[in-house]
Amino acid sequence: MFAAAHLTPVHSGSWVVSRVASSATPVLLLTGSAYGRKDAAIFNHSSASLYISPDQHVSTGSFALKMTSGSYYELPKPIYTDKVWGVWDGVNGFAMVSEKSTTE
Repeated sequence: MFAAAHLTPVHSGSWVVSRVASSATPVLLLTGSAYGRKDAAIFNHSSASLYISPDQHVSTGSFALKMTSGSYYELPKPIYTDKVWGVWDGVNGFAMVSEKSTTE
């Protein structure tokens, strides 16, 4: 069972910024973009490490990228437009997820 991400969208110009609570079980950080993601970034606002992956079975032992506390990651161009999952090795913060799509 996967924890539901608690997304709180905040519209800022053409960007949508969401706050995702840290979780020891996989949470969805970025949804698949039906309209085409133009840009995306993740900031780990936690004292724990955040492990991200396009695989919903992401874990601290199986991940694509490890983000240490306070780190920032921009998805490289060409932008990956499918889902991005994350899991933390401690539950004590959140991730700020920013996304820009072609519909905005």
